[in-house]
Order: sequence, then C-alpha cells, then structure tokens
Amino acid sequence: MSNILELSDATWKADVTNSNGPVLVLFHAPWAGPSILALDVFEMAERKVSKEVNICFGTFDIDDNPITPQEFGLKAVPSFMLFDGKALKSVKVGLISDESIVGMVQ
Repeated sequence: MSNILELSDATWKADVTNSNGPVLVLFHAPWAGPSILALDVFEMAERKVSKEVNICFGTFDIDDNPITPQEFGLKAVPSFMLFDGKALKSVKVGLISDESIVGMVQ
C-alpha cells in the first residue's frame, strides 16, 4: 500500500493515541471478502486526500491483533474509525466507497 501504516496492538499507542494528528483506521480480516475489497478502496481514498489533508491512514488486521478491536467493541469488518488522539470521532461499518472515506476526513 502507498503511505498507509500497518497498525498493531503493539504500535497502537505510538501510532494512534500519541499521533500528532488524526488517524483513520481500517479494521479488517484477511478471510473476509468485504475486507479485501475495502483495502483497495482505502488505498484509493488515501491517494486522493494525502496531499490535501493532514491525516494518517492505517490498517489493522484483527486476526493478528485481537486486543485493540475488543477495547473498541468492534463487531464487524471492515470497520472504519477516525481517531484524534484518544478520542474516537467517527465510525462507519461495512464496505463503503472511497468518496465516503474522503468525506470522513474532510
């Protein structure tokens, strides 16, 4: 993927909680068809806004990292969550368009 971080339970605090700006996270699972499609859509959205908006994009594999999704009560993948520091600002669940993702961050 382009400039998209691969997040994990181990890097969550440094990459999201202590980030200097907002972070949009795609929670996904490698076995879920909609998650696979969401990764492509997420990358397209990141390319559209990366030069316009000060935001970091990151993906989070829930199978390899079960702790953080449990902390946020994640029930379905794909799920898109916008964080600003410790604050959860917005959530969208399910496969959404790149335009919807861009709308979350603008």
